[in-house]
Amino acid sequence: MLDIATAPIIEEGYFPKLTSENSGQIWGGRQELTQLKGVSRTDGDTEFRVDIEDIRKWKDRILDAIDTGFIIGVLQ
Repeated sequence: MLDIATAPIIEEGYFPKLTSENSGQIWGGRQELTQLKGVSRTDGDTEFRVDIEDIRKWKDRILDAIDTGFIIGVLQ
């Protein structure tokens, strides 16, 4: 289980199967024992930012949805 609260480290490595040829984007791999940290990426005119608190919030929301059996969405 991913314990972001006390040890923000992902033990398992990842080798991406997606490439720019089959997905249109470049996907990076991940070494074993990668420490989670914030990300800031610009792709053309789009800026993408995620910090550890965002990841914690998303994890909590996903687990809550699993526990309750439904998702509450926001229409945009």
